[in-house]
Amino acid sequence: MFALIILLMIVSLVMPLYHKQRAENDAYLYARVLAMHFQISRNYNMSSPPGQKSRFTFEKDGYTLSDCFPTYNGYYPCPQGIHIYWRNSKKVVFTMRGRVWGTETFELQDEQNKVQKKVVISSQTGRIRIE
Repeated sequence: MFALIILLMIVSLVMPLYHKQRAENDAYLYARVLAMHFQISRNYNMSSPPGQKSRFTFEKDGYTLSDCFPTYNGYYPCPQGIHIYWRNSKKVVFTMRGRVWGTETFELQDEQNKVQKKVVISSQTGRIRIE
């Protein structure tokens, strides 16, 4: 009986760490998918008006881009070979801040608008990194 109580205490201490690690892994996965998508499509010259943010909402077979300059708003399919997986059937929203020239930063946020990962793209070189 005493061993069962100790085991339950250990599990109750480890579970929050497990959930935090799982959320970080999910954030990295989505950031990596976004980075691979932009490496393949090379269509990241999309910018929001000054002082605003654009939003990427990942859905089943692609993503919806909103609050961008009008020519880029809409639904776009993901390129072949890029697959997006969800957990708990939640949509994943990326927020883009940046400008047409220079460095574009795509932020992955959770439900509390807390930035978890960033995908940074250099417009001149096309270099992509995950922070």
